[in-house]
Amino acid sequence: MSKAPSLTTTCHSRLLTIEEVEAALSASPQDVKKQCAKHNIPVIKVGHKVRMMQEDYDTLLERMKTYYV
Repeated sequence: MSKAPSLTTTCHSRLLTIEEVEAALSASPQDVKKQCAKHNIPVIKVGHKVRMMQEDYDTLLERMKTYYV
C-alpha cells in the first residue's frame, strides 16, 4: 500500500494581503484588484481571499522601476 503524497510546502515566503500591497504602492483598491483580474499581478486565491507572495511583490517592484536621466 502506498502512502499519499505530502501536501506541505517548503516555501517560506510571506503572503501579503491585497490591502498591504495597496498601502505599500499607494494605489487604490480598485486599481490593484483590476490588475489582479487582468493577471498582471500574480496572486494566490485561498478560498475567497487573495494573497500575494513576497517574492512576487519584490519582482513587481523591480518591473515598475523607472530611471530618470
